[in-house]
Amino acid sequence: VDNEFLGVARMVVNFKVDGNGRIWILWSDSVRLESMSRENTSILSKDSNSSLQGSVSEPLNMATLVELPASTKLSQVPNHSTTSKLDNKMKVASCPSCSKEDFDLHFQAVTYKTIIQHFETTIDMLRSNADSPSKVWPPEHRFIKAAGGIGFGKLSPRVTEESLNIPPIIRQVHPKLRVKGFQMYRSDPSFLFKTCNVCEDCYLAFAQLTSTNFIMTKPIE
Repeated sequence: VDNEFLGVARMVVNFKVDGNGRIWILWSDSVRLESMSRENTSILSKDSNSSLQGSVSEPLNMATLVELPASTKLSQVPNHSTTSKLDNKMKVASCPSCSKEDFDLHFQAVTYKTIIQHFETTIDMLRSNADSPSKVWPPEHRFIKAAGGIGFGKLSPRVTEESLNIPPIIRQVHPKLRVKGFQMYRSDPSFLFKTCNVCEDCYLAFAQLTSTNFIMTKPIE
């Protein structure tokens, strides 16, 4: 190398083949000189317990896989707390919108305001097609499908004042909430902008309906 005639013991060279089959050298890095190689070899030879025994100038195996020991735990989300215990098992949760089970990391937050708008639009569509509350609740599958197939979770066949006024998702999150309390919170911004986690499919369906201002096509009988 240069005028000092330094010998290169090891380096990584990056190549690329062009459209005509010619090989081009792009760059090189991790250059190790022979003097460095001899020094490292002498140091390693003195340590009989070293796992790096052998000549430093030997070719590297670039296909070697680096494996972590079994005692090392990986977290699915960033966590910088030194006291928290890590667990590689992903937790499964049930979606309050469609009752489908999925990993909780796949769930996304939807505001109560969006959930309420979706529910009230669906109820208006049901009432325009029914003469009595018993025909409105529980809604038929074709109406749920017209509403995006979301927002109703596990339906109860009982017709109550809460079932016709409070969205099923919110009733599932707040089982003790009654109509009087809901009507009071209905205009409270801190309540409207609370969020509930739903599965990714329901989140995308809510987002699509929000973008169309909750326009729903009434199913044909």
